[in-house]
Amino acid sequence: MRSALTGRKSAPAGQKFNKIKTKIKQNNSFTRPPPSREGLGVGHLNMKYFTFTEFERSVTAALKGYDNEAPREARRNIEYLVDTVMDPLREFLGCPVIITSGYRCRDLNRDVGGSPTSQHLLGLAADFVPNGCTQEACDSIRRWFRQQQTRHTEAQDTAWDTSIPFDQLIDYGTFFHVGLRPEGSANRYQMLHYNAFGQGYRRD
Repeated sequence: MRSALTGRKSAPAGQKFNKIKTKIKQNNSFTRPPPSREGLGVGHLNMKYFTFTEFERSVTAALKGYDNEAPREARRNIEYLVDTVMDPLREFLGCPVIITSGYRCRDLNRDVGGSPTSQHLLGLAADFVPNGCTQEACDSIRRWFRQQQTRHTEAQDTAWDTSIPFDQLIDYGTFFHVGLRPEGSANRYQMLHYNAFGQGYRRD
């Protein structure tokens, strides 16, 4: 079919529609920030691979009789941490991720030597290991967080930051710690390595 104005042959309607669909898909392929949770109750987000029980479970709390069930606001934070960081990491690894320490009540946090300002108290931190704790999986975790850090650094002055946000990743050698700032706060994208032989924490 030719256009009455230009005399040029125009593409069939179906072909035009497919081009429009492709363009829309490309424009929406970037990673969007987590949706606002204002006014929503616990349970509205995905938590595809993790449960509250995994974040509340603690041998120390059980032995000492502490109630380590996360209160409502902490559970909202756990959902935010899982949906923002832990589920995407689990998807990337393709293997289970085991939470060794999630939410901590104040008594538990004190007894395990946690910082008085630990994000664990808010439900915004998790200590974890990949299932089997293989060297390959641990290297993949470090690489994945480094990729997020690099993406964020490169996109700081643009609106197209496709990184997965995190505040801090600490590599303890036998496990990892990840923390996230409260929703709406700026994260540092900081990667640290802990050396138990007198050197303490250092930036990777």
